[in-house]
Amino acid sequence: MFNSKKNFYLFLILIIGLSLAAGILGEILSRSYLLPASNIFGNQELDLNSYNNSNLIIRDAKKVVVNQDLKVSETFNSVQVSLIKIFKLQTANSKVKKLAYYDLDKALAAGFIMTSDGWVALNISPTELEKTGFKKESLNTFLALDSDKKEYVIDSVAANKSLTDVWVFIHLKNVNNLAVRKILDFRSLQSGQSLLVINSRGSILPSFLVNKRYPQIVRSSDLSQEELVLADALGDEFKNSFIFDLNGDLLAWVDTAKKIWPAQTIDLSWQSLMKSKTISSAGLGLYYLDLDKVKLVSGVINYGALIYPNENGLAFSPDSPALKAGLKVDDIILRFDSQELRGDFGLSEALANHKAGDVVTLTYWRAGQEKDLDVKLGELK
Repeated sequence: MFNSKKNFYLFLILIIGLSLAAGILGEILSRSYLLPASNIFGNQELDLNSYNNSNLIIRDAKKVVVNQDLKVSETFNSVQVSLIKIFKLQTANSKVKKLAYYDLDKALAAGFIMTSDGWVALNISPTELEKTGFKKESLNTFLALDSDKKEYVIDSVAANKSLTDVWVFIHLKNVNNLAVRKILDFRSLQSGQSLLVINSRGSILPSFLVNKRYPQIVRSSDLSQEELVLADALGDEFKNSFIFDLNGDLLAWVDTAKKIWPAQTIDLSWQSLMKSKTISSAGLGLYYLDLDKVKLVSGVINYGALIYPNENGLAFSPDSPALKAGLKVDDIILRFDSQELRGDFGLSEALANHKAGDVVTLTYWRAGQEKDLDVKLGELK
């Protein structure tokens, strides 16, 4: 009896031991062969781009930093092939001879390649560029270089001299294989998104988006007034620079005053240049309150653009296409070409995707009724 009981307990212990060993072996095999890399087990790697758990604790921060540094370096190198730098001819005199040269440490501007056949958007205002002597008559005194220091001849120039006065298009002679990157919609930006600011000297500032905001409560329909707030302040060296996402696509650009503009404004001016041989920006000519951002005490409509006077008492600009079409103060524009003006799609954002001369349909609210109105967009001057 005693031996039978003893044998039973030995058999039970053996069964438990084998079960534990099988469990441990199964765990090892599952970690090594069965679990995907995105699971947080053992030494498996975590894809931070697709993981949204706010309770995530990073155990190996050094590895994450190294991977981020590699991504920034990779993006910077990929972006360089789509940038062109402009240099001015310099001269130096000595007792022996006169020297003509280009100072490759002092680029006048950086340009973003728009087409493979040579059109480039320079991130510098016509006014600033003219101060350097850059004119149609003197293009042969300027040199264009790509990231490999390949030389290009500039054979034409077109400048935008609208209210923004912030960019110049040049064309490079006899090219057909330049690298072109995407221009993304400004509204695709999300808080926390990693960004890369690159200037004409090749300096980079890795940062991320903190917020998007509007500095004024009354907005202009014709000018983008949305500001990006970056985690890092832009120093003077990042005037006239470009902002890319980590895929290397162009999102925005920085002007001389360090104001950040949506990249699609360059694209629209470029389309205007190709279509009509001139650069123009679309204008509706009114001021408004964004009811998606402002809560009216007595309002019955909680979205759209309420036509409202600015700080100077003007609800419409001179020669306003909106006023000529019949819109009035206190009208609320609800839809722009059938798309509701809500969230990040406000009136100025809707207008930014159009060119002067386009005819758009505005649906507006007046005296308790919805009405439709066709308006031909004007040109900013």
